[in-house]
Amino acid sequence: MMNTLSLLAALIRTVSNWWAYPLYRLRLTRGEFVQYKLRSGQTMVLRSGTSDFLVFNDIFLDHVYDAPEIPWKTLQSVIDVGAHVGVF
Repeated sequence: MMNTLSLLAALIRTVSNWWAYPLYRLRLTRGEFVQYKLRSGQTMVLRSGTSDFLVFNDIFLDHVYDAPEIPWKTLQSVIDVGAHVGVF
């Protein structure tokens, strides 16, 4: 788990609309979904009130699943055999 300053730095580095994250966490937004635009060009749509945010944190902010030994840019296919919503 990251401390607040590390989390903010990771958000600013990773998410273009990083300000939406604290608004959601402080319950200042409403809606069934929250959308984050990643600086990589991806758009992530997370379901409010679910574990999607924990998975988002693990993958994009904490980099829990990073595998630097895998040449990701040279791969043509990825098979996701996880048990969540297919966030990769």
